[in-house]
Amino acid sequence: MTTLPLPPDAKRLLTCHTRCDRYDYLVAAACGAVGGIVDIFLANLPKNSNLHTTSDSASDQLVITNKMVILFAELSGWKPNILQKGDISSAIDYLEKSYKISYDQLHGSEIHNLMKLPTKNHYMLSLGHSPSPIGLFFSVLSQLTSTSSFLSQGEMAVIPTRDLGLDGDSLVHRIFFGVVNWFGHLMSDIAGSPLDHRIQTDENHGRGTGIILPFYELLSLCKFDKFQVGNARQDLAAIAVRAFQEGYDIQFGKALSVPILLADLLTRFFWAFCRHFKYGQELKDCIPNKKQDDLRIMLIVSNTALCTADILDEAFRFGGNLLTFFPRLNLPAWFLLVWRVFKEVCFSIGMGERELAAYEELNDALSDAIRELKSAGTNLREQTKPYLAAAQKISDASSTEELNRILFEMASQIKLELPWENDFNEHMSKMDGILRFK
Repeated sequence: MTTLPLPPDAKRLLTCHTRCDRYDYLVAAACGAVGGIVDIFLANLPKNSNLHTTSDSASDQLVITNKMVILFAELSGWKPNILQKGDISSAIDYLEKSYKISYDQLHGSEIHNLMKLPTKNHYMLSLGHSPSPIGLFFSVLSQLTSTSSFLSQGEMAVIPTRDLGLDGDSLVHRIFFGVVNWFGHLMSDIAGSPLDHRIQTDENHGRGTGIILPFYELLSLCKFDKFQVGNARQDLAAIAVRAFQEGYDIQFGKALSVPILLADLLTRFFWAFCRHFKYGQELKDCIPNKKQDDLRIMLIVSNTALCTADILDEAFRFGGNLLTFFPRLNLPAWFLLVWRVFKEVCFSIGMGERELAAYEELNDALSDAIRELKSAGTNLREQTKPYLAAAQKISDASSTEELNRILFEMASQIKLELPWENDFNEHMSKMDGILRFK
């Protein structure tokens, strides 16, 4: 019986069970601590963040977000004149006119005063303005049904609006253009409103409040409990809205992502460094990827160290006011930590990615072997087809004469030289008549 050789990659993945040692944990914790220090001293509050202040520089040409919005507007067909060239407010105006949506109400009067809708937080209350799958769903739904969906005070309100119409002859086409409108309108809002860019004050630094962080809108559902905010007590939903009004938006999220990226990059670098120089692995095996069990654990440890530094800083500065505590919280780091722990638990309960990758290698090897067998079987059938036809003729022969005729025809077809000359009976009747096989 032939044994199918185990693919080298599958063998390595199945037999290499990596585990972190104490030095791996120490290195990961140190990388997370570095990220935590950056988070404490540079991220800070939205209005006082050194990282945020840099990204919100008054010079629009130096702001990455503004340059991205201007580039998107130009790709969408914006052709600015000499005065509009590089002007972020003009680019935003163009995008708002090009990607009109039915749920962009700024004041309560635009929705018949059915609910309070302050200008500063309508991006958070309007579900279609969220850069998440939730926002995409409600944006397309609102455009198809000419409604606006709001989430406020733990309740959702769907309000009819004017029909702006969607291009497309079929439902699929209209959904496609709805997605395009959703993304285009988000790009017009990500840098703030054009009015705030034109009117620069010490409070807005030349920009308005941008869109919320992904899934931040779900905090509007947190109507449980009451927390101390100054002399009053408010629930978490109200505190989240106030934090957004203070600048906890996606642009501040860029500043919060810097310590996360720093800790991750340091952890991955030292993981690859140790694997190559400490364990002598080849460089191709030291490329960080999610299949490496020890790297995933080190990233969780690093992320935990960053979040620990973050929460200790918040506790130190708390002062009994949750509105001071909440805006300092690095929500993206906490979300990433929860996500990584959840994935690792799933790997532990079920099949790990290393085993999955190994079985994928085995499956590919088996597929190749099956294809080769099918190809060989096809060739074998083609090669044996004449012999099978001849065997069928022989089995169907009904007399000795017919069998002799079939055998002579077969010998002639394959050009087989007979061991006798002329007639067989006459040849064998001679005294020197012998059969000569060549």
